[in-house]
Amino acid sequence: MIESNMPDFPLEDDEESSLTAQQLLELQELEASLTAQDSQEESNELSFAEIYSSVLLSGEIIITIPAELESKVKQGLKNFKAKQATKNKEQGLPIDNNVLSFNAKPSDISNAVDLSISLLSRNLIPILRIKIPDQEF
Repeated sequence: MIESNMPDFPLEDDEESSLTAQQLLELQELEASLTAQDSQEESNELSFAEIYSSVLLSGEIIITIPAELESKVKQGLKNFKAKQATKNKEQGLPIDNNVLSFNAKPSDISNAVDLSISLLSRNLIPILRIKIPDQEF
C-alpha cells in the first residue's frame, strides 16, 4: 500500500462521492494490480488440441497471436485436425467433415493479428454477396 502525506478529506462535495485521497490511491493501486493480472492472463499459451477443441465447442473463436506465427498456427491446426481424423477413423469413431476457415485482421496490439478460426461444412461456400442482375446485364 502506498502511504501519502495527503490529507484525509473528501475530494468532492457530493455526498455520494466521499472518497478520500488515501482511498483513491488504494483504488488506483487495486486497478493497476487487476490490469497487470488481466494482461498476464491474456498472454496464455494454448496447444493446437486446446484451440481446436474450443473451435469445436464454440463454432468460432478469435485468438490474438504474433503476426509472424499466423501461417504456423494455421498449418498446425490443419495438421492437428488431419491427425485427429486419422485416429478417429482407426478407432471407428466419426470423422469431422467440416473444414477449418481462417480470417486474419490486424489487431490493436502492435505486431499481432486477430485470427478468427471457424468450422465450415465442406459442401457450403461462404457467399459475401448475391446480386440478381437486371435485364440490362
